[in-house]
Amino acid sequence: MPRDTPRTAILKTYMKELPCKLVAPEWHDSASALAGAVQAITTEEDRQVNIKSQLKAALAELEAKKNKLAATVNAGVEYREVTVNLVADWGRGQASEVRTDTGEVIGTPRMLTDAERQPSLPVDDDTE
Repeated sequence: MPRDTPRTAILKTYMKELPCKLVAPEWHDSASALAGAVQAITTEEDRQVNIKSQLKAALAELEAKKNKLAATVNAGVEYREVTVNLVADWGRGQASEVRTDTGEVIGTPRMLTDAERQPSLPVDDDTE
């Protein structure tokens, strides 16, 4: 066999990902990119927390409305502002609260106070 025959030969050439030591500028660029990615993640997390908080508040508001309506439907009544007159019964010496919309007496009549027992004197508007 002749002595000048090569002992090795390239069978195939291809690309393969292998570790390579970074030079200073490459390391600096990667570190800057990492810092940017970390900041972007923090910003996005904060944005999502804010959005979740807003969504949670909106849901809580809807839940409160639902609960109030459920209680109204369940009880068959709804609390509203109603004008009430405090009516004196001079004969019995009692005061009663009376709804102006239905004329219904609310609660139990109570005794008139000393101040309520003293009727006011009419005021003359002709002060000329």
